[in-house]
Amino acid sequence: SLVPYFTGVIVDAAAIDQDRGMFYTNINYLVAASIWCAIFTGLRGGTFVFCGARLTVRIRRTLMQALLRQEVGFFDVTK
Repeated sequence: SLVPYFTGVIVDAAAIDQDRGMFYTNINYLVAASIWCAIFTGLRGGTFVFCGARLTVRIRRTLMQALLRQEVGFFDVTK
């Protein structure tokens, strides 16, 4: 991941090199990397939710079709 890398570079620029230009440049890179990570994490989560919803609908439809194919006597049995 880029976030730990840029965090280390920022600490180096602030503590060791004491270079303000490099520090602010890497802060901007860190913010950009964090935003991109957030966007792609949201897309990944949304994709899983979408696929899960489609799977649920398919399972429910299959179950309903199987229930509708049963004979009426199937539902008369009580346990």
